[in-house]
Amino acid sequence: MVRYRKDILALVALGAVFAAAVVYARRVYAPCDDTYIYLVYAKNFLAGNGLTYNGIKIQGFTSTLWMLILLLGGVFPARLPVVAETLSAVSGLFVMVGAYWVSRRFGLSQIHALVVPVLLAGTWDFVFYMGNGMETVFLSGMILVVIGTIVTAPRGEPSRTRLVLVPLLLGLLALSRPECAIIVALIIAYLVWERRYREAIFGSGGALVFAGTAVIICRVVYRSWLPNTFHAKTGFGLENIPQGWAYLTQFVRPEIIILVPFVALVVGIIPRDRRALLMVAVIIAWIAQVVIRGGDNLVGFRAFLPVIPLVYMVIAVGARRVAGPAVLVAAVLITTIHVVNYRKMDIVASSWQIPMSQHAERWRNSFDGR
Repeated sequence: MVRYRKDILALVALGAVFAAAVVYARRVYAPCDDTYIYLVYAKNFLAGNGLTYNGIKIQGFTSTLWMLILLLGGVFPARLPVVAETLSAVSGLFVMVGAYWVSRRFGLSQIHALVVPVLLAGTWDFVFYMGNGMETVFLSGMILVVIGTIVTAPRGEPSRTRLVLVPLLLGLLALSRPECAIIVALIIAYLVWERRYREAIFGSGGALVFAGTAVIICRVVYRSWLPNTFHAKTGFGLENIPQGWAYLTQFVRPEIIILVPFVALVVGIIPRDRRALLMVAVIIAWIAQVVIRGGDNLVGFRAFLPVIPLVYMVIAVGARRVAGPAVLVAAVLITTIHVVNYRKMDIVASSWQIPMSQHAERWRNSFDGR
């Protein structure tokens, strides 16, 4: 009975944290024209004109999975921009509930399991992209839930359910964004390392079927193996590293209060809990590919957001031996510092190297014209 009551209180607290994040998201809201690229495709498809950009056969959207979700959302009797922004807000709830669920599967208490949602509620990039219809927040939830499901699975021979679930999850992750192929590869390597060979084989098959089908359709319909956004916005090479490194260092300065305990806990957690190794490997690999491609040109540090929940999860798991109330107080304090720090909005971000406040204001001012 006591445990049941604690679970209820934790869920009420989780709802309050999400509500605070929604309020924060509306205060920093700025419309993103990239969202409306998705919506043009959705509008044309729902009108029976195919998945085209006003008749032009070109894949101008990056996330196939998010496009499919928007098409499903488009059947509701609401304006597409409202649908997109509602879905990104629901994605925020998905991340927070997913973080709580993964934390509990790691064996954390109800109080410890609230650490990640509390930290996310004060993370500017999380709440900003939770409000404007982009796929970034949903992607961060997909990565967290998929990895959490994989690493917290019980030992021993996998059940039939797991042999269906793993390929499904890896397939959906592969559809989320092209660069998620890196994460899928790391998960497969982890499964092999753990000698979970059947799951590795089934998971590889699922990812190949989902991603392969999407690539073939892209090639047949749009005459390209990859989305046009890859060619337009992404470049890999040594010449991009200085810009990518500048993007990383700009991110590190305001996040130092998070990164110091993260690094300290990584050193102590991996020898005790090898499950954390996959999370750390994904974080490092994702950051590396962002640096190599030269950062990102949207407001804030969107390119790093997909692995931010994993960073917070490592902190929560690493601090599991600390008293729950003390951990939660620390998380609230860090969240408060985050909000105060970003309230000034003079933090330089994006590959344009301009203040976030100025960049977001440009989006607001230019949106009507666009």
